[in-house]
Amino acid sequence: MFGRYFARRNRAHNEGFRMDGYIRSQNDEPVRHMRYGCKTMDYNGCEVIACYHALLSLGITASFSEVTAVCSEIGLWLFGLWGTRPRALIPFCRRYGIAYRRYRKRDFDTMTENVVLYAYWNPRFHGIHTVELHRTQSGYIVTNLGYLRGRYFSSMGDALRAIRTPMAILCLGISLKQP
Repeated sequence: MFGRYFARRNRAHNEGFRMDGYIRSQNDEPVRHMRYGCKTMDYNGCEVIACYHALLSLGITASFSEVTAVCSEIGLWLFGLWGTRPRALIPFCRRYGIAYRRYRKRDFDTMTENVVLYAYWNPRFHGIHTVELHRTQSGYIVTNLGYLRGRYFSSMGDALRAIRTPMAILCLGISLKQP
């Protein structure tokens, strides 16, 4: 109910911001001033950014404001005070026709997908953070995580293990559904 309210209320504001490609950080312009729920993206936008990056990595075209509205409708958590519920990543995948498979930490080396959505406990700010990882020609890269910016890893498992976290909450290997 409140997710739809915020999605409608914030969408007109967010449509004024245009961006192409990957977003370096939720603290960068213009993302930091976009609205998500009752806050702005610099406070709670990591899941939205991760979902947007996942769509880019899979070759699915969607505007950032559209992804923000979808995330708001399906997963706004406590009016946006805590961002998006990590479990909302699953209905997000369904909404865009994305196949997904859940992984546990012990299974990171068995991943076959080239794109991953990963929600985990971030001890640096005592909250949940969500990132997107994908394969490039240079190796595997983590997006929206400052201390790993620009680093490439030889495997998805290595990239996931480089994220300093005591607890994985949800790890989804994602790919386009086969017709």
